Amino acid sequence: MSAAPWMPIAWEQEGQGIEEIGGKAAHASILMYFRENGRAEVTSDEVPWCAAAYFWCLQKAGVDVSSIPPKDRLLASSAVRLGTRLDGPRVGCARISKRFDTAGKVVGHHVAFVTSWTATRVKLLGGNQSNRFCEDEFKRNASDVYIWPPAPATVKEVAAVSRIADAAGDVRKDATKTGVSQGLETMLPKPPEQLPGVETLANHAGTFKSTVLQLQDFALFSWGKVWWIAAALALFWLVRMAWNAGWIRWWRTEDHNTGKSVIAEAPAVMDDPALWEADDAEAA
Repeated sequence: MSAAPWMPIAWEQEGQGIEEIGGKAAHASILMYFRENGRAEVTSDEVPWCAAAYFWCLQKAGVDVSSIPPKDRLLASSAVRLGTRLDGPRVGCARISKRFDTAGKVVGHHVAFVTSWTATRVKLLGGNQSNRFCEDEFKRNASDVYIWPPAPATVKEVAAVSRIADAAGDVRKDATKTGVSQGLETMLPKPPEQLPGVETLANHAGTFKSTVLQLQDFALFSWGKVWWIAAALALFWLVRMAWNAGWIRWWRTEDHNTGKSVIAEAPAVMDDPALWEADDAEAA
């Protein structure tokens, strides 16, 4: 399952040339966004439609948007009420921004999906950008809000729909059922909020290697006790299996709730900002 299943849907819409039609006519796809968000009474594509396109893409990807009533699905600001707030942009997340008039007064909001960014600019994929469904570039503002769309889920909820998390849960359960690891579940600590640093992991690896070598020396010295050593090693590997399975379930849940592993640490590189025009196209 894709970490951001709504993105292929949004890209497909971008490729269909969806654009407002001047006059009384209206583009059928824009009217579909309104209709499938429970707003069939809206029959003009000149009504701001970025939020309708946004929620439509989420629904097509299987995201439950029922917590946002139809009357609010044409309001870009309502997107902040569905999902997990992030501390910055992430590929596939939603960016909700304020729109200002020439006097600096807030006159509305815009919502679209993030595709890439720099320190000062962000590239968005969404509806009603220059009156089209397209990818466009905008300035970043301190008031921008970034949201990972799906509603937060628990580990058990993710395991119910994720084969990876479910399998990891089975491994953990199997480890706790073995005779030598009775009560193992109570012995294992919960995964910490953050991974340990690289140096710490390296120290653990060195300690583990040293321990194994010492066990080997001891086995050669006292062959009569080798079965006890084997049992201890078996217990160690069972503990390690259960520990890793717990981490897998934790990471998969974090991916679902925040999209953390969608990209690497470095954001995608955009074109030279100096080549961009200074003015953004206003987005409704």
